[in-house]
Order: sequence, then C-alpha cells, then structure tokens
Amino acid sequence: MASGGKRKGAGRKPCSDKKQTVTNYIESSIINTLGGLEGTKQKLYNFAKNEAWKQNNKIISTDPD
Repeated sequence: MASGGKRKGAGRKPCSDKKQTVTNYIESSIINTLGGLEGTKQKLYNFAKNEAWKQNNKIISTDPD
C-alpha cells in the first residue's frame, strides 16, 4: 500500500552563504584553558567572524598620528 505524496515545501531551503567544515589541531592544554571543547569552538568562531567583519569593512582609523 502506498503512502501519501511529497509534502509541499519539504527539504532543505536554499542558503546564500553555506558553511564549511574547518579542522584545527589544538593542544589539550589550550582547549582546557579556553573552557573545554565547546568553549574553544565558540571562541574560535567568534574570532573568525570578527576578523572577517573587519576585513569586509576595512576599519580606518581617524587618528592623524
């Protein structure tokens, strides 16, 4: 016996900026210092996101020195 047909709108939605997996090998002592594996992942992600934002916005200092 056949079940119902496909649902409208089912499946993955298109994404304009897809994520990729990045592998980093970091010493356990650093991971422990940064609050464990999840804490380290979050800090690294935040760092990368902030750096990318800075690169995209090219922060220019208004200081004449």
